[in-house]
Amino acid sequence: MTPESIQALSILRDPSQFQWYILIALGLVLYAYASEIRHRNWDAVLMGLLFSAGELLWEMINSLILHFTGFSSLWTTPGSSAYLILSGLNIEIFFLFSLAGVVLVLLLQAFDDQPEAKVLGVSYKIFVPLCLGLLGVFVECFLNRAGALVWVYRFWNFPHIWIIAINYLTPFFLCAWGHFALSRQTKKRLLAVLAAANVVCWVVFAQILQWI
Repeated sequence: MTPESIQALSILRDPSQFQWYILIALGLVLYAYASEIRHRNWDAVLMGLLFSAGELLWEMINSLILHFTGFSSLWTTPGSSAYLILSGLNIEIFFLFSLAGVVLVLLLQAFDDQPEAKVLGVSYKIFVPLCLGLLGVFVECFLNRAGALVWVYRFWNFPHIWIIAINYLTPFFLCAWGHFALSRQTKKRLLAVLAAANVVCWVVFAQILQWI
């Protein structure tokens, strides 16, 4: 097992790592959702929750990779954190991702009165998720260079950034597609499925088997 993995496991879900700033982050997330609920922007709320649920499920899969290889997750966050939820997910990252779906929908809705709008010659329906996905790749690379997020596998590392790009672009494009193609009722059902999958995986793999 890599030193980074051992370090991450040493603070995994350790409440003594608590820092007061996470309450500010929580407040900002709650404010963002409350603002959209106040404006009855249920599409933004649903997509924010869908993105968060999908991210948490993917992070649990990443933690299972550490368990089954006994070596490392695809990505690891061994540095200081107010609360490390999983080997590659801390509370700070989770709060950031919990807003990703909301931001995506808000940017897409900015073009509601221009359904055929283009930005730099590209349809906004492609441009918006593309920019958000590439921003995610940039932040990921920066965190890696700063030592806050560690990659050890050759295929999940420089110069193979295209794989990491796929990891970010896929959820943003799926959410953009879902925003336009899925009914609100379908989004609710999908959210219920993802939420149930998260609960089952957490209970089985984190609480019972203690693999993650």
